Amino acid sequence: MLMVFFVLFFFFTLTFLLFKKDILNPAFIFVGVWGTGVFLATLFLSETTDTLFLCTFFIIISILLILPYFIARFNINYIRKFRSYKIFTSNCDLTLLHSFAYAGIGILLLFIYLNIIPLMRSYDSLRHYFYLVRRSALDGQPFLSQPWIVAQSIPFLMICSTFLLIEFLKNTQKKSNMILWLLSFVIFSIASIATNGTRSVFVFNLLSIVFIILSMSKINLKRIFYSAIVFIFIFSTSTYYLRLPEAILEKKRLLLPLLSHLFIYSFGGIVSFGVVANDLEPIFNALGGIGSLPFIDIGKGLSTNVFSAFVVFAHYLHTNIIRFLIVMLLPFVLQILHYFKYNSAFTAILWSYFCSALTLTVFHDYFFAIWPYWGRALILYFILYRLKPIRKIRRLFSRH
Repeated sequence: MLMVFFVLFFFFTLTFLLFKKDILNPAFIFVGVWGTGVFLATLFLSETTDTLFLCTFFIIISILLILPYFIARFNINYIRKFRSYKIFTSNCDLTLLHSFAYAGIGILLLFIYLNIIPLMRSYDSLRHYFYLVRRSALDGQPFLSQPWIVAQSIPFLMICSTFLLIEFLKNTQKKSNMILWLLSFVIFSIASIATNGTRSVFVFNLLSIVFIILSMSKINLKRIFYSAIVFIFIFSTSTYYLRLPEAILEKKRLLLPLLSHLFIYSFGGIVSFGVVANDLEPIFNALGGIGSLPFIDIGKGLSTNVFSAFVVFAHYLHTNIIRFLIVMLLPFVLQILHYFKYNSAFTAILWSYFCSALTLTVFHDYFFAIWPYWGRALILYFILYRLKPIRKIRRLFSRH
């Protein structure tokens, strides 16, 4: 145990010294999140967790994330030259962005009013409704049918809201961007949670927004502390209304269940990763079909069916060579995105998505799951920042 604490302390100190002026560096994020998880697993659940495996894995990934930093130091002039390319300096067609956001809000509000609200009212409670939605998803049968335009509006409104936030942070005088962003974020969140029955996409988007706000504003410990408090409050409140069983609510002792739920979803994936490291076959079999993942005992009366992203990687990346290449290349991709995150709204969004996915590796894989989102983000970026059709039409009419 002392050796584990020494390793964690060493990497915490190393990343702090290297990135104390750049605490949003992927290496610092990984060491902070996974280091905390490994520390808690070693401290409280060492009887059931393979701490040696977790510690070795933590060291390997940390080194792979720190290594690109030193490589970049020898190529800083090339990086500065690449970052100065004109393609990264274009402005947004705000009129079209606002139009897209209002259209998405209108479509989803209509769907919520006509379909979701009447359906929710037909059940005893929100918990019952969301339980049935999750259950139907696990059975492979959608609980709530969505028209194509609604299914597309949810991710597009999520991306539009992020572009609006970026434009607001670039120019704080545009208060309309802030109001429209808040409205689009709330409507997207309600539609996403109500149709999927889970908070996964909502939490992923919320984390990406936090990373964008922290990266585009002055970072200090107070801002990070407030962001963490807001995140924990939203997570705990949604847990109370959507996930806690009625039997627990009747006892009126909610603090321990809420803390256990927060721990399971925050670091349970790290603990379970250490528990199942030597026998992944049952997990692979469950991942390969439709249905719930098995619950495993992680000690202290806690059980979870939450497994880290690396378990999912090991299942879907069938050969060891591909697994090795992904694990080797992913840290470099993260660091490249980190260096170029200020170049454009698209690189800022992509960087925030990957940082959110890196944080949520304790829970599930979001690196491969976000491909449809950043694909849509690329399309919207090309329309809003490169084509700018509304501006071109205005210029055409102004000439006449």
